[in-house]
Amino acid sequence: MSITQLAILAYIIGMMAVDFVILYYVLRRPLVSRRAIFFASSIFIFMAVEAVDISLIIFNNFPIFIEPITLLIVSIPLFLSIKVKDKLLPFREDKVASLVLSLTIVFDELAMGFAYAQAFGPHINPILASVSNIAFGVMMLADAIFFLLISPIKNLKEISLFTFASSMAFMPNIFLQFSLHYQLIASLIASVIMIVNILALYLIQQRQLTINSQLLAISLALFDFIMMLGLTTYAVVKDLYLISISMILSMIWYFILVTYKFNDVKFSPKLRHVLGFVSLVNLAELTMAFGESVLGFKATLPEM
Repeated sequence: MSITQLAILAYIIGMMAVDFVILYYVLRRPLVSRRAIFFASSIFIFMAVEAVDISLIIFNNFPIFIEPITLLIVSIPLFLSIKVKDKLLPFREDKVASLVLSLTIVFDELAMGFAYAQAFGPHINPILASVSNIAFGVMMLADAIFFLLISPIKNLKEISLFTFASSMAFMPNIFLQFSLHYQLIASLIASVIMIVNILALYLIQQRQLTINSQLLAISLALFDFIMMLGLTTYAVVKDLYLISISMILSMIWYFILVTYKFNDVKFSPKLRHVLGFVSLVNLAELTMAFGESVLGFKATLPEM
């Protein structure tokens, strides 16, 4: 490992530590300042752009003057966040703040994934490379553990969110630079975690009759299906687009669910809601089984 690679790795670890400190400070209180959330989001953007700049300058021979220019531009939201009209809101009740925070966290983590890929590979399409590397998987697992730990209540919903995020950390594209055998083992771990997620969603859908719970169950079932469809296309034709895009969208939705609480009004699901949920779950399980089978055959019988 070269000094530059070691420096990038240290920078990424430092960024993750700063992210968690900021999120803990902002989200641990029952009342959250909107200005604090916007300021934290601006810091995430600033650090993300800095990570991209450094990796482009070091590993792609970009001119060094791009850094002060881009950092000057991303300093604008940092200063604007200070001017935002402030108000205190109960945790997870500000839609705008939740969306801004979720998008900037994902952007920050994609930037860290990009920096890692520039230093260690894979050297492919930048967006695909940002997701398809071991650092991105570590970040997703760390996110899942962090948000589970800071959650004041550890209930079935928190378990479903934790398993949903954790499964992404073991998707086969995360281990793109490893052999197919390691990709198969990792994907099997992802599938086991996702089965636990699906079981939790079944219980939520049947027992917790509120808009918030039903939305969580149906939406996570949908994203489970899309991710397993991505796993299948990756296993069959080595396509990285669907699995990578599905993981990015799943991340955004995951952060929205952990930073915003939807309406808890009582809601009795109609037949179409139940059928929709069951269909999505079954499709997720079918595509999971097919994708794992194909990946298994390719890993154990490479000559085929």
